Amino acid sequence: MDHILIYDDKHLERVVKEYTTYFNQERPHRGIGQRIPEYSDLSKSKLTSGRIISSVILGGLHHSYSRTTYLN
Repeated sequence: MDHILIYDDKHLERVVKEYTTYFNQERPHRGIGQRIPEYSDLSKSKLTSGRIISSVILGGLHHSYSRTTYLN
């Protein structure tokens, strides 16, 4: 977050909320076996085929990748 210019209190709140959400819901953590903190207790099946999409986090400083299913 060193690369973000904070304009005012509302902007700071939005940036912190977006980063916190990314940190806890998207980013794998080494200390818990590359699992996501909010989902570390769940054993969810991962898709192995489908198109990969990217979501921009914090204006492009981070990205979140997920796989979509093909609808036939």
